[in-house]
Amino acid sequence: MKNLSRNRRLAACLLVFWGAAACDATLVAIYDGGVDAGNSVMGTGGGAGGGGGGAMLPNDDGGAMPSDAGLVTSVHFVQGAAGCQAIGIENDVNLGGYHTDRYGWNDDQCQRRTAALVRNNATDPGGSRGGYLRELTWKNGNTDITARGTNANGWNGWGYVVNHYGNSAALSKSRMGTFRTVLSGRHHAIHEFKLQMSPGGPVDVTVQWVFRTGVSHPIYAITYDATPAGPNAVNADTRAPYGELAFEGTAGAIGGIGWGDKYRFTTTGAGPLTVASSWEYTQANSVPYVRMWSQGSDAEMGAVQSQSWEQHVAGGDYGSGQLAASCWGKSSANKGANCSAAAQLMPLDWLWPFQLNQYELPFTNASHRLAWGSQYGAIGQTNVSAFGKTFSGYPRVSYSVFMTVGPKSAQTTLKQVEGLERILGATLTASEGTVVTSGPAGVGRGDTAVFSLAGYNPAFASWDVQTASNRATVTLDAKAGALEKPLLRFNGFTAAQLSKVTVDGQALAADTGYFATVDAPSQTVWLTLNGVVSGPAVVHIE
Repeated sequence: MKNLSRNRRLAACLLVFWGAAACDATLVAIYDGGVDAGNSVMGTGGGAGGGGGGAMLPNDDGGAMPSDAGLVTSVHFVQGAAGCQAIGIENDVNLGGYHTDRYGWNDDQCQRRTAALVRNNATDPGGSRGGYLRELTWKNGNTDITARGTNANGWNGWGYVVNHYGNSAALSKSRMGTFRTVLSGRHHAIHEFKLQMSPGGPVDVTVQWVFRTGVSHPIYAITYDATPAGPNAVNADTRAPYGELAFEGTAGAIGGIGWGDKYRFTTTGAGPLTVASSWEYTQANSVPYVRMWSQGSDAEMGAVQSQSWEQHVAGGDYGSGQLAASCWGKSSANKGANCSAAAQLMPLDWLWPFQLNQYELPFTNASHRLAWGSQYGAIGQTNVSAFGKTFSGYPRVSYSVFMTVGPKSAQTTLKQVEGLERILGATLTASEGTVVTSGPAGVGRGDTAVFSLAGYNPAFASWDVQTASNRATVTLDAKAGALEKPLLRFNGFTAAQLSKVTVDGQALAADTGYFATVDAPSQTVWLTLNGVVSGPAVVHIE
């Protein structure tokens, strides 16, 4: 870093999220609440404007550190690098007979990603009815990766809705529905699927995929509405998002898996994954997740919930306490007698709280099955117990997860978990406008709920603010660690566009300092700060 100017060295230090370090400790010390120099990884965010929505933009290999003249730094905010382009949407893209709507956006390295979502109004070549991600393209270093559905056992991609009930299962691959683009903004986009499932009774389902510039991992948000069936008529779990995607591009052997409920489970050893793989399940965990990684490539895939385990219980207590009693806090070396079957080290397949590739593992180590999990009754029952907690699955249930795909060496999924922990440890206050303390209880819903954390909307992992005369001034305080590319949503905004955005009194430039979408129909400004907030940063918009 010796050849970098002071501002660029500050940016290099604070744009990191974690990993190996080369930051000057004296520079980091300037920023109280900043990233620890000994626990950081170089990152390059992005944000110069380019292209409009509606047509796919070409791939961009931007992400170089900007010059000092274009870099905004303050005590608690350091701007990211320039180079990101606007979101592009291609409608009805035919991928070998799969009719998709394809979204293109720039990730946290300002490299182009695309996601092709299959329309759910017809039968596709794989026998499904659409409503899932067929293909994701991403760049792993200098290598272009095309990740497609494996088609194993009829799973042609990822993002299916699956509900187990009784001795059966309801699968969205046999259900048609509707699709639409809910938001088509310059830097934010939402694609929606609607369908009706029947896990013992009619349940309406809304799924929304959320993409935003400068953020690698899209959100998969889902709502179940069991009111058509009535209370306690349905007794189902939810495993959505569900499916198989060759995330490394080859569908080769899986090296290992992990998940997080109240503890973190991870396989250990060199791999590949087998029923005899060793494991640890001892570290406490707060944000639920699942992950798996490739044996032959530096790649992994996962899903990370936008709420803590205490806020929204994830994972199924399928053994009615057996997992907690025999597996939690233990390892394959000292596991309880009821954790595993004889002659294998891995936990009993039906005991896993999330569905991954456990049911295929005795036959193949190349299954890319990755899904979510929950307790039976989580959909449809008015009173549900799991892991010693009681909650309701009726009339509606909503949750959101980030779909993570990236290098295993960067601990992509665990980095997202860390990001959510930091979000949930932050606070938002307002001196102009009002911090929103309740809002829609989930995507596709008209009812409201009180937010567990003032201002934090878990549907979109956003900080929500009500403007006053098209103005707002808020303080986002990163008390639990630096926040990378935070999303703020300003409601009640009736102007055609933003005229000013400042952080700590310094003006930010559109498409470089921030990425904004003004959604006139909902009177909402979606604002992603292009950079890292490392303390109480004052954000003003008008």
